[in-house]
Amino acid sequence: MGVFLYILIFIGTAILIVYVRIRLREFKQKREFRKIFDNKEFESPKLKIGFSHGWETFTVTFSKPEDYDHAEKNGLFDKFKNRIKLFYDSTFDPERAIYFTYEGK
Repeated sequence: MGVFLYILIFIGTAILIVYVRIRLREFKQKREFRKIFDNKEFESPKLKIGFSHGWETFTVTFSKPEDYDHAEKNGLFDKFKNRIKLFYDSTFDPERAIYFTYEGK
């Protein structure tokens, strides 16, 4: 019985550590998002973080096509991709994991 309890505590602690690390990384990624897209020239887009094939995915949704175009022309898409890429190893492909869109597209 004692060994079983130690195994459960070990597994629970490992799960908790992984959960905390994921939430901390997500917090930092959202902070990077705000640094790049909180802009007085257009309304800030929404960020949705999901998962696909073991990788996080990011969907950035602008409220208007004009805001989307402005951000793209000013290099904010590439800037965000490069910042997010820093959180992962070399196998992470930001071109496949980060999507930019606008409402109604």
